[in-house]
Amino acid sequence: MDDLLPAKGVSLDIDQQSGIEKLDIKGETYLGLTRGEGLKGPYYCDETLRSVFLPGDRYFLFNLPYCGNYNGQVLIDMNTGKYKRLAKDSRAYLVFNTDNWPYYNINGGGITAKAFQR
Repeated sequence: MDDLLPAKGVSLDIDQQSGIEKLDIKGETYLGLTRGEGLKGPYYCDETLRSVFLPGDRYFLFNLPYCGNYNGQVLIDMNTGKYKRLAKDSRAYLVFNTDNWPYYNINGGGITAKAFQR
């Protein structure tokens, strides 16, 4: 998981008793995933690499590319806790610039990332 998601309160925690991986955001559990069994052993089908908050942080786009019963993305409404499966191969592309993404500096040396403050 990259640095931004934990800074916004996102964590994936495995309940050792049940074996269910839980998607927690700011202390609330939104989704539970069971463990799959593959050629290389047990695995969970989520991928946080392409999981993002949409602008305004109301919606969280959670990537589930390797699930047996669903491969795609789930859009979670942070206000209601409801979610919707998105059509296969749908994508969200976020536009970042220095007005809406304060973590970059543009100077004579080019574009640099500022350190995250927690």
